[in-house]
Amino acid sequence: MLAPLSVTHWPQFFVFVMSLLLRRSAAGFTGTFRRRRWSRTTLTSDSASRLSSLPPLSAEPLHWNRETSERRSYATNTPIVKQANVISLTDIEDPANNPFNRAAPLPEGVKILAIGATMDDFDVASLEREGANAIFVSHPQAREPLAQLLTQLPEIEWVHTRSAGIDFVTSPTLESWKGKLTNAKGQFSSTLAEYTLMACSF
Repeated sequence: MLAPLSVTHWPQFFVFVMSLLLRRSAAGFTGTFRRRRWSRTTLTSDSASRLSSLPPLSAEPLHWNRETSERRSYATNTPIVKQANVISLTDIEDPANNPFNRAAPLPEGVKILAIGATMDDFDVASLEREGANAIFVSHPQAREPLAQLLTQLPEIEWVHTRSAGIDFVTSPTLESWKGKLTNAKGQFSSTLAEYTLMACSF
């Protein structure tokens, strides 16, 4: 049975263990480096051609950034196949809706038929005659008027919410509706990020 190490032996023992660990780490690093270098020199011609055909890595972010984006800088090669006749179910006093409600001019293929927050603000018969087929939603009390518009205007094909969350518009009518529901993202991402960072540092 080995005798226990005395206090005077601990420094030598520690140095011995560290030397073994460092030697093992160095060997592992060297082996990894050799394996990587070997794998690079044994690429087949087919693999090399596939690698050379890959597009170069871009330093630019691949996501949309609202702080750096330029107004109307988008482009498309796809022709517009149908006019979007939009009902804006929004608060006219909310400045966050101005980029759409007061845009001049609107993007090609888009026409706002009416702006309002309640059913009293809309002439349903007129909207039906003008071919309303889309609804832009941002009003926090939009659940009931949206359900009524979907019921009274069966030609509506598309509902788009300004916010990422759609819980404020969900209803049995919306759930049974057969059209397309889309939502925006990132409108308040910077504000939320700043709030989160400040909360973390509080």
